[in-house]
Parts: sequence; C-alpha cells; structure tokens
Amino acid sequence: MLTKVVINGVTIWDNTSQPTTPYLINWNYERSGTNEISQLDLNVLKTITNDITLSVGQTVEIWKGFTTSTDIKIFDGYIAE
Repeated sequence: MLTKVVINGVTIWDNTSQPTTPYLINWNYERSGTNEISQLDLNVLKTITNDITLSVGQTVEIWKGFTTSTDIKIFDGYIAE
C-alpha cells in the first residue's frame, strides 16, 4: 500500500517518492462507528521544524492507494494539540 502524509501542504511522508527527509516515525488512529478515522496521532522527528513549524489548526491529510500514493484521501483533519 502506498501512503502519503501532508501537514499544511508539506509532505512529511510519501513511500512512492520519499521527501528529502521523511519526518514521520509512526502513526496511530481510532475509527468511528462509520469506520472512518476519527482521531489520528502522528509521531514525527523533531527535525520537522526545519521545514514546517507545527501549530494548532494546521491541516493534516492522509492519502493511500495501490497505483499512486494519492488515489484515495482517508483522513482530512487538523492539528488539535
């Protein structure tokens, strides 16, 4: 499965074509009753601040696919804390 993680327009992980520095260590999520991701916890390297200053309200998108890493958006949310 190909996956892409974007925070505020900056790709922090894409296993199709890795960014210069992949910042994502791992992620955990909870699903709601409709099987959608309702909460997402991302663990990133501290060096992420070289490319993006994380702050509450920034957008977070998770994409996946078999052909490309952006076939289907599986999460669209924001940084809450």
